[in-house]
Amino acid sequence: MILVLILFSAACGIIAPDLFSRVQRNRMEDYSWQLGLLLRECYFSAVYSGKDLWVYVDESNEIGVFDKFPKGKPVESIHFKHISIPEWVEIKGLENGWCARADGFCEETNLTVRDIELGFSTTFALRPYDGEIIEKESNYEKKF
Repeated sequence: MILVLILFSAACGIIAPDLFSRVQRNRMEDYSWQLGLLLRECYFSAVYSGKDLWVYVDESNEIGVFDKFPKGKPVESIHFKHISIPEWVEIKGLENGWCARADGFCEETNLTVRDIELGFSTTFALRPYDGEIIEKESNYEKKF
C-alpha cells in the first residue's frame, strides 16, 4: 500500500506542474483569441459601414471599439463587447490605438499579450490590406 502511495505521489509531482502550465497557456491563448476576434470584427465593420473605427484601451482599462482616437465615442454593436484587461495581462501595441479604415485598409501593427505572472507571451500581426492575422508567435517559457 505504501509503495502505491509513493508511486502515486511521484506521478502527481511530475504531472501537476505541467498541468498548471497548460492551464495558464490556455488562458493566454483564449485572451489572445478574443483580442484578435475583436480586431477582425472591427475591420469588417469599418469596411461595411464606411466609417473608420479605432480599437484602444479606454480610461476604465478595457479594450473597445470607438469612432475616433483618443476620447472617441464607443461604437454600439452586438459584435463589439469591451474586453477587460485582467491584472495578469500586459498588452503592447495598442498604446496609439489601432485604426480600421473604411477603404479596406488598417494599420499594420504587432500586438503582444503577455502574462505578467508567468512570463508567457503571444505576439500577432495584422495584415494591412485585409486585417487578417498573419503571424502568431508564442513564448511559453517560464520566467523565473
